[in-house]
Amino acid sequence: MKKILLILISLFCCLQSYAQRETLARFIILEAVIDGEDATDFYIDQSAYVVFYNVDEEPYFAIMCPKDDTQSYGKLTLYDHKGTPETSEMYKMDEIKFRWSYINSYDSKRGSAMCYFTKIYKPNAVAFELSMVTEDMSRLTFKGYMHGSLR
Repeated sequence: MKKILLILISLFCCLQSYAQRETLARFIILEAVIDGEDATDFYIDQSAYVVFYNVDEEPYFAIMCPKDDTQSYGKLTLYDHKGTPETSEMYKMDEIKFRWSYINSYDSKRGSAMCYFTKIYKPNAVAFELSMVTEDMSRLTFKGYMHGSLR
């Protein structure tokens, strides 16, 4: 009886924690540069993506590499959001600057980065550009498109 009760409690806790994660947006990586070196092939081979999500209504961000089952994830603090309307010379854009406190699942390294995320509303898809500067001054840049936005 105790084993059944423990199994039910564990199952309830797992379901409860899963239900509290809400995906807000997912962005497919098509280009990647790390400290000036092209890392695109690795991220394409991984079917990698970046994702914004909420846990208990708190914002989080992750870079996911599904084939290796690894990720860098953590809480973000929104510093600034700027919306730019479409003009005859420029697409509509959303620019978000935030601090990201992350943990790598593959090496348990913890750190933080300043992130500059731009969402660009192009006619055939919503594109993105993400630039990151970590506390050790590494620079990462990703480009791609928003999942589900291709027309």
